[in-house]
Amino acid sequence: MNLATAIVAAAGAVVVLLALYRVLSHAGLDVRAGWATVGIAFGVACAVMLVTPVTCRFVLRRWRWALAKDDVGRAHAAWREFRDDLADLGVSARPSEPPRTLAGRVTAGLPEPAGEAVRRLALAEERASYAARPVDGASLRRDGAAARRGLAATARHGARWRARVFPASVLTAAADGAAAVSERVSALLSRRMTERRQAG
Repeated sequence: MNLATAIVAAAGAVVVLLALYRVLSHAGLDVRAGWATVGIAFGVACAVMLVTPVTCRFVLRRWRWALAKDDVGRAHAAWREFRDDLADLGVSARPSEPPRTLAGRVTAGLPEPAGEAVRRLALAEERASYAARPVDGASLRRDGAAARRGLAATARHGARWRARVFPASVLTAAADGAAAVSERVSALLSRRMTERRQAG
């Protein structure tokens, strides 16, 4: 969990707290008695914020594999999962980095069973993207799990804790999604204003 994420989480919790305080105040309730409700709601909000990223990561992994119906789909799903595992553990990976290059860089400090699994994932992704025939994807899910265990075993304790509790891949996806929604809303509002000006 980086500093920006911590700030956003704290700000969200403060907003929830202030909103509940304002609702209780305007409802004519005794604010001192309402603080118990505020405290409970704040605790629930914090618990939800802690559980949501882990749950989303679990659901995303299951959904990804459920959508992978053939060898090409399984190769892409396994590679996306591997890249998300890297992000969760704080290992940098450029979007333009070729699979074989990334695998060679990551496997330098991995134990051999995990290193072999990573290399198979990279080969499967390259074959699925560029070759006429993909590799058999039946074992890719197991390779992904082996790679994840190997990466976690060589990561620092703090990185493993963050990967379990605050998976960066989910938080990044949520931030990207929020930014995309914001851009679409801004474009829609801008288009509406332009249409009104032209109509007027």
